Amino acid sequence: MAKLWRRGTIYAFEPVPEIYEQLTKATKGFKNVFCNPLALSDQVGTSEIFVSSGSSDASSSLLAPKDHLIEHPSVNFSNNIQIQTTTLDQWALENKVNYVDFMWLDMQGYEPFALKASPRILSTVKAIYTEVSLKQLYDGTPLYLEFRQWLEEQGFRVEREELAWSDAKELFFVRERSTNKCLSRL
Repeated sequence: MAKLWRRGTIYAFEPVPEIYEQLTKATKGFKNVFCNPLALSDQVGTSEIFVSSGSSDASSSLLAPKDHLIEHPSVNFSNNIQIQTTTLDQWALENKVNYVDFMWLDMQGYEPFALKASPRILSTVKAIYTEVSLKQLYDGTPLYLEFRQWLEEQGFRVEREELAWSDAKELFFVRERSTNKCLSRL
């Protein structure tokens, strides 16, 4: 993304220390990427994260794995660690970020909680790309229809939808009032 949008500023969040280290190494040559060793959440403080391993280290979540254990048995969750969390609104306030044009969220089921806890920044967002569960991969995560309806109530519509896996979709939401401007700027 840093290569695609060279004039944009990218704020990346990664709470798992080993993955955060990989992220900072991979992005150290980009002046427009700022990495944060935090999890976006619905609260400021600390939380337990269920760290994934095995065939994927990209399934860690603030939510306990549920059907993920059945659907993806080669992914393990044998390690839980304490991490720092923040809301997007609080982080933006502390870092003097007044708006976010585009969000790419891959939070393993926690996206709805983080977005609902940050109405100020969400009101500035023009587009969101995110993964949405079709099954209870993680305990308590809102599923596709509920999350989609909530984002539509916030003024977004689905621009693109793709079945990425048998248990999850990838969705590109665009805010209705900014469709033409947003797509031309992205």
